Amino acid sequence: GFSISRMLRQRVQFSRANITGLRDFRPAESIFGTYHIVLCRNLLLYYQGRARERALAKLAAAVEPGGCLVLGEAEYLPEGSGADFEQDGSGLAIYHKR
Repeated sequence: GFSISRMLRQRVQFSRANITGLRDFRPAESIFGTYHIVLCRNLLLYYQGRARERALAKLAAAVEPGGCLVLGEAEYLPEGSGADFEQDGSGLAIYHKR
């Protein structure tokens, strides 16, 4: 097995979010603002239409410029929805925010 160092664990913030809720714009009410990396794997597969658009907008707002949005293997940013993002070229669903 493996373990994550204590220093790294102390620097990571985990939070829950209502990703499709209409009240909150960002995924989490956070004193930290935007994030360097947002991991959202295998969630967007379950949303379509407006719910998916809201979820993508919230995720995009949570990533700071220069940061990364990591989606699941079968997920992608649809044409036009990822104007602020570019895929990293690895063939994986890793997007860098401009």
